[in-house]
Amino acid sequence: MSQKLTNDQLIILRKFPINESDLLIVVFGKQLGKILIKAKGERKTKSQFKGKINIFNHLNATIYDSGRSFTLTEANLITPGPDGTNLFQFQSFQQISKILNQILQDQHPQPQIFELLTQLTQLESEQLLEIFIIKLLYLEGHIYPVQPPEKIPEGKSLYFYIDKNGSINSTLDTQVDPNNLIPPKIIKAINFYLKAPIQTCSKLKLSQEEQEELHKTVKNLYQNNLNLELKSIPKLV
Repeated sequence: MSQKLTNDQLIILRKFPINESDLLIVVFGKQLGKILIKAKGERKTKSQFKGKINIFNHLNATIYDSGRSFTLTEANLITPGPDGTNLFQFQSFQQISKILNQILQDQHPQPQIFELLTQLTQLESEQLLEIFIIKLLYLEGHIYPVQPPEKIPEGKSLYFYIDKNGSINSTLDTQVDPNNLIPPKIIKAINFYLKAPIQTCSKLKLSQEEQEELHKTVKNLYQNNLNLELKSIPKLV
């Protein structure tokens, strides 16, 4: 079996103690994708990894690949994850970690998603989780910027809705289920989030009613596209 050392950037997604001294950690690597790694001795008082193996810490790491399993041999912190002082951000990151563990394929590198994750700590608003899910669905090829028709016949109104494929679509048909309708302001917000750099996304201010509508729309998009429940998504206030 091949044995080699690999240098990669990692983001910590989950961690599990496996005995008195070792941890198993789920990481998302820039080159390696999602993998399971053993961090030997991490739970010991004088471990070289102490304070580095926390959720959403961004690391430079050296990984030993035995051909059957991965072992962390060296780790240097690039950016720390949430420390709990911002409760909403901490809870959002915990939820994002669960989402990623469910949908990321093992050993499948996705550089754009990795880059997105390295920027999440720049967002400190209540819209953090919605923004992330919108961008994630876009990068996964599930939704696209909404392009309404250039000309709308006189006397007609344009309606936006989530179609049977889980995509956002537009129509002039007045028979759309009202429960599926999306206000134009929310469409503009979603288009903005898809195109804008993540560090500028939180500059878009929405009213409480608009935040609630965005929350409902994103939850529906997420469930329709990925067939996953998102019952614990933080409620915007």
